[in-house]
Amino acid sequence: MNGYTLIRSKQESSAQRKWTLPVMIAFLVALCSVPVTFAQTPPPAPNYEIEIGDAVLVPGQAVVMVPVFMTNSVPVQSWGMGLDYDDFHIYCAAVTTVDTVSEPLSPVIGTIPSAPPLNYVQMMYSAGPLPVGVHQIVAYLICEVQAVPAATTTVDINPIETGINGTPATQIGGSVQVMVGNALGFGVAAGSLADQPTTTNITWPPASPAALSPLTPVRVPVYMWNTEPVSKITFLTPLGLDYDEFLMHYGVDVAGTVTAQVAGNNVAVGAARVGDALYATIDLGNATIPPSDGALVAWLSVLPQTPLAGVFDVQLSSSLFTVNGQDLPVMNLLDGQAEFLNLFIRGDVEFDRSVNLSDAASIAEIVFLAGEATCPDAADVNDDGSINVADLVQLLTYIFNSSPLPADPFPKAGADSTADPLPCL
Repeated sequence: MNGYTLIRSKQESSAQRKWTLPVMIAFLVALCSVPVTFAQTPPPAPNYEIEIGDAVLVPGQAVVMVPVFMTNSVPVQSWGMGLDYDDFHIYCAAVTTVDTVSEPLSPVIGTIPSAPPLNYVQMMYSAGPLPVGVHQIVAYLICEVQAVPAATTTVDINPIETGINGTPATQIGGSVQVMVGNALGFGVAAGSLADQPTTTNITWPPASPAALSPLTPVRVPVYMWNTEPVSKITFLTPLGLDYDEFLMHYGVDVAGTVTAQVAGNNVAVGAARVGDALYATIDLGNATIPPSDGALVAWLSVLPQTPLAGVFDVQLSSSLFTVNGQDLPVMNLLDGQAEFLNLFIRGDVEFDRSVNLSDAASIAEIVFLAGEATCPDAADVNDDGSINVADLVQLLTYIFNSSPLPADPFPKAGADSTADPLPCL
């Protein structure tokens, strides 16, 4: 990183910080009164990425919608991708843009072949183009069961030969988990589970709900398959969960769930922190959740203990769940994920979603005192790939004169569109 060590010195004396930084900042503020000409940098090369997400075929379903995500640093007029998957157990039969960012842009969709199983998808926007975005859902693959496997099976679906605006794109694959057969005779079939033996299934779907940044909690959905009415659900986290050690559990709510629909204001949601654990109870009183096939019953909010980007795994444990106050069998538990995107605001070195003198002081610490930053890329105000006095001068000039603006992403959080050695999280 051009000779600068991004490690905050914990041993620096309070006197050193008290006198050194104000003197440096006062000197640099004086420099800001002198007009500064900043060199124009060439526009960055377009950044394109297509990712096929994950989905689950649960008992009671024969069709699943697999999300297709796109990251694009410039507007998109057209894109295409091939599909590489084993069509023995499932096949992709169609493509839809309902409830995606593509829907209002009047997309024209073509597939090869025209009948399933599909192996190529082409999309053009007649009312476009698709705006710049990060990890936005542009389509869903509609996939169906071809042959029921003997046991729970994961079918990988990979994008190949992808192109956006005629330019090759980064490709990230996904999967469909087909849940079948267990001791109680569950299978993948259309219809209800009401005629199956009494049991309750609670799951975290592996689709990754995404937060804008690691400063915003992700609400992970909890779904339930039940063959008896349910009036109470109790669980303990993290002891009841097998989860990434960096996650902390933030709270529980039932907004917009079937729990709230059937119980209204009478539902009692209790959540208490016990050490590092979260004890949660959802009590519907006299109301009950009727037998259902995958009803959304609650949300669990999770947050990294320290700002970290990435996908964090969450897995339910049957040993610490109770339903209706008794230990009913809990089966078919699915791994889930919470995703925190690597987004930042240029100049927001303190990672508090504002740009001010505190951020300038942090850059001064990095440059002169070998300090560290949670997101070094945010300290690279002019986005030249290094952190130096020029970044400090430009940030102070912006703070006092409102120009020139820090490089993108600014003023809204976004991803770094240029390749450089500075990381964020």
